[in-house]
Amino acid sequence: MHRFRGAGDVPYVRKEILRLCRQSKFDEEKINEIILAVTEIMANVVKHGGGVAFIEVSNWVQQNNVIGIEISVRDKGKGITDISKAMKDRTALNNANGYGLASIKRLADDLLILSPPSNGIIDSDNEKSGTLLIFRKRR
Repeated sequence: MHRFRGAGDVPYVRKEILRLCRQSKFDEEKINEIILAVTEIMANVVKHGGGVAFIEVSNWVQQNNVIGIEISVRDKGKGITDISKAMKDRTALNNANGYGLASIKRLADDLLILSPPSNGIIDSDNEKSGTLLIFRKRR
């Protein structure tokens, strides 16, 4: 697990995920999609998630077979009040903040988002905090 501490860590996170994708024999198109999604996820952490997150990258396994990569990110922000509203599609032309969660969802084969105001995550102190995002991509 890697602790992400802000925009300065983005190159390191991207480099590590790139290395793991190549080790796992992803094709270049899928690697580019994963790196783009990770960049958007990290931008969200910096802007909305308190700038700090815990990132875990692992194999995505189904029925004892590795089928892809799983990237779990848990930030320390206030959470997302309305996930469905946050998932609305945006374009760079009308949103200076990036493409948002909708593009992350488009790039994923499977995406799970849990966030306190919407559905709550209980941390070790029994307090609701942060957003958990799990991004999965098949090889």
